Amino acid sequence: MVVLLQIYNLAFYCNQEIRDQYQQRHPNSENNLVRMNDVVFAVHGFLISLFILLQTCVYKKHESQQISSFAASFVWLTVMGSVLVISTIHYGGAIWLDFMYYLSSVKLIVSFIKYLPQVWLNYKRQSTQGWSIEYIFWDLSGGLLSIVQLLLDASIDGDWSGIEGDNVKLGLGVIVIAYDAVFLVQHYILYPHHHPMGNINEERRRLIVEGRVPINDEDVLSDQEDFQSETSSILSRKPINANLHYGSTSN
Repeated sequence: MVVLLQIYNLAFYCNQEIRDQYQQRHPNSENNLVRMNDVVFAVHGFLISLFILLQTCVYKKHESQQISSFAASFVWLTVMGSVLVISTIHYGGAIWLDFMYYLSSVKLIVSFIKYLPQVWLNYKRQSTQGWSIEYIFWDLSGGLLSIVQLLLDASIDGDWSGIEGDNVKLGLGVIVIAYDAVFLVQHYILYPHHHPMGNINEERRRLIVEGRVPINDEDVLSDQEDFQSETSSILSRKPINANLHYGSTSN
């Protein structure tokens, strides 16, 4: 759905008809608050998403990896909603600016939904092991700076209604900050402890147990060898404490 943000930003930045309609609806604004960096951000996100989509078509994947019925239904509802809004525009009940706001609303809904599975998975596992906290710091900085830029642009233009006019930028920033705050609490406060043998191989073994990764004899042999190697490495670095129980950690 990043393509929706791309269409929105490109239209607000490049399309004169959209810019004129915006000015008519916000007469106190000289222009909307969509800037070149917003366009670049949307285009960059679209290209990265397209590249990942191509990877899913080329690389081998498990037969259980399919588009969920919820995702497919959401896409169809979005398409049907787009047709409805465009039809309304055709018969004079709306303008193209309204269609841009419709696309931005869909993008906000998608952004709100897409973080939920990770929050739920962290809660279900009671752990954030195997998940990159560094990404959250980058994501959080982007959300904060995006809102700061929006406020500065509105202040410079002398029209705070411009924030309402670019509600998708404000909404995305708020959603990102809220979810990243949840992730930080999960990682550093709720589930801060990690097993000393935790790494990518242990994560893979967990996924195999859950049936989310295909398994064959070579996988079993490779995992056993990795497990023995990790155990030998840990025992060579740390003395064995007879009072420790399996699965406990030491400071």
